[in-house]
Amino acid sequence: MPDNLSPMHICSSRRFAVPTIALVGLSVYCTVGCGGRSPVSQLRDGTPDEAAARVVKLYDSNSDGKVSSEELIASPGLLDGISRIDVNKDGTIDLEEMTARFAKHDGQSNIIAMQLNVAANGAPLDGATVTFTPDPATGEGKQSYSGTSAAGVVALKGSEITMPGLPAGYYTVQISQTSQSIDFKRGVEIGDDVPSPNRLVIDVSGKKPSAARTR
Repeated sequence: MPDNLSPMHICSSRRFAVPTIALVGLSVYCTVGCGGRSPVSQLRDGTPDEAAARVVKLYDSNSDGKVSSEELIASPGLLDGISRIDVNKDGTIDLEEMTARFAKHDGQSNIIAMQLNVAANGAPLDGATVTFTPDPATGEGKQSYSGTSAAGVVALKGSEITMPGLPAGYYTVQISQTSQSIDFKRGVEIGDDVPSPNRLVIDVSGKKPSAARTR
């Protein structure tokens, strides 16, 4: 077991390998002990095939056994990850592809350490409220993670459990900033094999490359 894991991580048999990177403002301590809820409770529920079945049940609105990119408008996180799910590149997600992708997540780090920056037209966005909400297919009772930007840097924290990163999976990201009338939403897949997994830059203008992950 890696030396940099806290006692909370030791409570769980699941892997909490946290990449060693320079983190900006991320808390590295959990807020509950072994007798309460632990980080493992925030991971995806069920086996890969059970979770994949939930995706199809939730988002296959025409009941054809596949989830199209149009149907995934209801799931911004999965839509963000569709290029890594849709192996045959037919523009849809089927049960087999979704199962394989969840199995891929299970072979990766459960908690992904991440530096998060938000911007508007390339300039750091200050005073923005940022919330990461897990996709419903993750399971019931999963907490959201939120923080307020300072000079564009955001330290995300859970409402019940604070971890040194985010569980791997799919999230809807909401960014709001009242003084500039900003109300922005997009999806994000968190995982070891996404581009620049340990740093995410989101530009609310939606312009490339600012809305993409950068190193």
